[in-house]
Amino acid sequence: MPDLDPDEQAVVDTVRDFVDHQVRPVARALEHENTYPEMLIKQMKRIGIFGLAIPEPYGAVNVSTVCYALVTEELARGWMSLAGAMGGHTVVSKLLLEYGHQGAEAALPAPDGHRRAPCGDGPDRAGRGFGSAGDAHHRPPRR
Repeated sequence: MPDLDPDEQAVVDTVRDFVDHQVRPVARALEHENTYPEMLIKQMKRIGIFGLAIPEPYGAVNVSTVCYALVTEELARGWMSLAGAMGGHTVVSKLLLEYGHQGAEAALPAPDGHRRAPCGDGPDRAGRGFGSAGDAHHRPPRR
């Protein structure tokens, strides 16, 4: 394993423990039941997993790429859908940071997975269920 500073190693160790004790025991049942992992996502928020790629001015820590990759690997080892949830959050955050207009940081997903300010389009979309491939449930358009 690559060398990480002690703080980043603690992050990876925490996620590994979460996966071993909280995710793996329930992932198969949740997957087969096609159940949204609400409690696991809430635990990920509490642990701070959704804030790993958000810079400090916006309320989180920006870990190294190696640390982020190891956290993603641990989540995927437990259940790929959880790695997908974190990845989707990160993509939206990075797009807002890179291409958002001044003041767009108000819409930046907070490290706990909730929006900082209402955006006028209803509830946080991160609360949608995940299918077997980790994609949000979308119904085909009606014809």
